[in-house]
Amino acid sequence: MEVTIMKTSTFSLLSRFTVAALVLAITWADTDTSQAQRSRGRSRGRSRDGLMDLARDRDIGAELKFTDEQAESIGELRDKSRSGMIEKYQSFSDRIEAAKDDDAERTKIEAERTAAVAVLRKASEADLAKLISAEQFRALQVHQLKRRGVAGIQTEWVTVELKLTDDQKKKLETAVSGYDQQQQTLTESRSALFRNRDLPRDERDKKFQALEAQRKELGQKRDQAILGALTAEQKTQFQALSGVSATAEAKPAATTKSAATEAKPAATKSAAAPAPADRGAKVVGNDGEPAAAVAVVASFGPQAVAKGSTPAKTLKFNFVQAPWSDVLKLFTDAAALTWDRELVPPGTFTYFDSKEYTPTEALNVLNGAMLQKGFILVRRDRFAVVLNVDNPVPPNLVPTVVPTEISDRASNELIRVVMPLEEKDAGKAAEEVADLLGPQGKAVALSVANSLVVTGLAKNLSEIYAALKSYIPEEEKDVEYEAFVLKNVSAISAEEMIRDLFGLQPRGVQNVSGASGGGGSSRGSSRGGSSRGGSSRGGSGGFGGFAAMMQQRRGGSSRGGSSRGGSSRGGSSRGGDS
Repeated sequence: MEVTIMKTSTFSLLSRFTVAALVLAITWADTDTSQAQRSRGRSRGRSRDGLMDLARDRDIGAELKFTDEQAESIGELRDKSRSGMIEKYQSFSDRIEAAKDDDAERTKIEAERTAAVAVLRKASEADLAKLISAEQFRALQVHQLKRRGVAGIQTEWVTVELKLTDDQKKKLETAVSGYDQQQQTLTESRSALFRNRDLPRDERDKKFQALEAQRKELGQKRDQAILGALTAEQKTQFQALSGVSATAEAKPAATTKSAATEAKPAATKSAAAPAPADRGAKVVGNDGEPAAAVAVVASFGPQAVAKGSTPAKTLKFNFVQAPWSDVLKLFTDAAALTWDRELVPPGTFTYFDSKEYTPTEALNVLNGAMLQKGFILVRRDRFAVVLNVDNPVPPNLVPTVVPTEISDRASNELIRVVMPLEEKDAGKAAEEVADLLGPQGKAVALSVANSLVVTGLAKNLSEIYAALKSYIPEEEKDVEYEAFVLKNVSAISAEEMIRDLFGLQPRGVQNVSGASGGGGSSRGSSRGGSSRGGSSRGGSGGFGGFAAMMQQRRGGSSRGGSSRGGSSRGGSSRGGDS
């Protein structure tokens, strides 16, 4: 019995160890195929940077504002993906074990396993993209790239975005393959050193530090080789995507220069043309710590050149940590505008996009970024100026645009529009549109001209104009007319009944007093006694008079007389004491 228990416990322990090993292998595979190949021998302390793992990170989930439903679905997808990969790994493990004495066959099987797992990983990432928005998925990719650093250039989506050629991909594979071999040798040396218990602790620690220094040096050389395979434009795009320095290759050379040697080129650069895109100044990062060799890039592309007073047709954004003074100078030059430099937003601007923009579209992007800082660029005619939106905007600086030209302006451009209201109430309209204007907007009612002068962002003014234009006052709405054929009552009597029903004045009467006074006697004498002019019409009117009249028409001798005239219309039935 005891032996059976011992065997069962041993089997359970081995099973758990096997599953743990498979899960660890899956973790490596989930980080991407190229990353898994570089993970051999250095799994301890390695961060998980697969998209699925990043999506399960609580901090990242909070930053990307995953809903509870999304988080639950991501967890279920991750478990399902892991189960599938464990099964796939298990199916290859037996083959690899069987080929342990044949290196060529083992390598072949490992390559097959890597390719099979890559297919599963792509499928799981495709399913992940369906669970979250495109913006959230893109943010996950950026997080992944930031964690991987320069080595992340080999990630599949990055190679596609940077448009790497086949030749560049081969260079990257060669650089990484050589690094992996040397890294494997260092790992084996570390393992052997760890197992050597005969060495004194101090000596072992020194050798560990030496191996760690070699590992860092190898990493730097690998990054230099990877970046060396990229063009200047690709380096700039990579830095814009990841925020990682794309100038690692310049570091070793910089350390060999003396302080005196460095001072001369610095003085020359300050007076010369701007530095190339891959040689920028050092700036402070978002965390407040100095960022290492961040390249300052500022360009709208070579095609963004104005010809006299004619703006450039298209602009491309290529900016990394660029001061706003440089950004606005380049934009106003390309848009053929004269820029008043009295006020410049603080900080820098980073935005990279291969899409081509018109000057108006580019202004929309720039104002979208500046509004977050409390500033806006206003253009009037061929003049441009930056304004602080927290202060009152001088009216003379805001361009006046006719309503039909609102669509020609940038959505985030500050403009003024005079909107004619025709029969609408200008004061009421000004009150109702106030909440639609935003903090930069203002509405003024012109009662004499019955117009509304609205100042604000073009996108808000476009919505307001559309809303006012679609509004139709009650009195202007279409009125439908319908004819009724009268069988048992004359048209005049029907009119009187309808007027009574709706409380309207009799035809020809100017006011209520006239209707209740003189109208009573005139109708009483002409239609037969005081019943029409007295109590039934001369009282409170309205529905009460109408009801009394209908009651009289339905009673006794009113219908039983010999004719419509005589006593039936003028006698006791309509007049007298009835």
